[in-house]
Amino acid sequence: MDEGDAGSQDWRRRYLDTLEELDTQTRSWKETERVLRQGLSRLTLAADRSHLVLAGQLETLRTQLRSGATGETLRSLLEEISESILQLDDPTEPPTRVETHFWGRLFGRKPAAGPPVVTDVLLHLLDRIDVPVELADRRDAVRDLLVDGAGPAALDRAIVGIADLVGEMRAGVEREKDEIETFLKQMAERLGEIDSGFQQSVISQREAYEEGRELDKTVNVQVQEIEQSVSQAEDLEPLKLALQRRIDVIRTHMQQYRVNEERRIERAEREVDQLNQRLQSVQQESDILRTRLQEESQRALVDTLTGIPNRFAYNERLQLEVARWRRYHSPLVLSLWDIDRFKSVNDEYGHQAGDKALKLIARLLRDHVRETDFVARYGGEEFVLLLPETELENALVAAELMRKRVESCGFHFHGAPVPITISCGLSQFREGDSAEQAFARADAALYRAKGQGRNRCAVG
Repeated sequence: MDEGDAGSQDWRRRYLDTLEELDTQTRSWKETERVLRQGLSRLTLAADRSHLVLAGQLETLRTQLRSGATGETLRSLLEEISESILQLDDPTEPPTRVETHFWGRLFGRKPAAGPPVVTDVLLHLLDRIDVPVELADRRDAVRDLLVDGAGPAALDRAIVGIADLVGEMRAGVEREKDEIETFLKQMAERLGEIDSGFQQSVISQREAYEEGRELDKTVNVQVQEIEQSVSQAEDLEPLKLALQRRIDVIRTHMQQYRVNEERRIERAEREVDQLNQRLQSVQQESDILRTRLQEESQRALVDTLTGIPNRFAYNERLQLEVARWRRYHSPLVLSLWDIDRFKSVNDEYGHQAGDKALKLIARLLRDHVRETDFVARYGGEEFVLLLPETELENALVAAELMRKRVESCGFHFHGAPVPITISCGLSQFREGDSAEQAFARADAALYRAKGQGRNRCAVG
């Protein structure tokens, strides 16, 4: 039973580990869903309210977004809104004040000229969604549609494409959750079978013990009767017969006990063999699941484009570093980086050039920090770097070296040089600081660096 208790404790630990890994994936999905809902909700505020049907649809959409409506409900509303927008853009109808106001406020210009404001918002939103590798091609297709498309039809397809991406990501998490639940149910059933096997083993031991007691009792009775026969015997021949009968009874009981014991041993051996097979099967399946969950957990914490940790990984590491800073009072610096004029790179050279620049800068940051430092892509063209055990003056020196390294990296795209620079804001944690306060100072310093001409570092 000690082995059974140890096995139960081990499975309890594995079950808790599985729940923790699943919770990490769920948090990742919730953050993605929050960003999408926030983006769509803000878009509804940008629209003109003078078109009564469209205004009502947008208000319904905003209400549904804030109340946590399901994907099917949102999809239906988006289709209705799309139809209303297409009616506004109907070339057979003369332009109206409603159309002009709607496109003027929502897109910043008439439909024929394209929708830069919404496109930028959706492109930024798309960059914030950290999609898994298997969905990267679909994300790129949506992004190409936003960059190359024109008019509400292209915009509609892009919005639906983003919604489908998020829906597919959520469906993937749900599938993984269902698979884990199914696996845990199977493990529970198999552990029940193993427990039954242990219980049967206990029963067999109890049967052997009871039969041993009965045999001992029988032998004692026969021995007592032999002793009595010997003490009362007056003739040798009757004594011999009495002794022989008692010995035969003892021999019969001993033989029956041996037969029963051999059967129990054979049955126990079969049960032990079956238990070992079940345990091996459970161990193999649990190892497969553990490996898969570890891989999924790592993927959920890695930016698919650059290969460095993403914002969720940064949030986890930040908690650890802040806790260490509060406990040991050792210096901790947070630096926030942003690629200068990144939008112009995308506009002039295309998003492939922008992606290549992101990969290059991520590699430079990753390869030129200490093992104790932590760098992550915060979102879009922003990166964040944590420097534990570092004073602000030393962090600023390191940041200047990194800034110059990016400036002189010699970035090219399709054989043409593309100037790339980066700005940085730094902040050292102060007594009583929260992570949000330190980040706000670094963010303000970054914007100050941008305002002072870019390609520089500033301290907050």
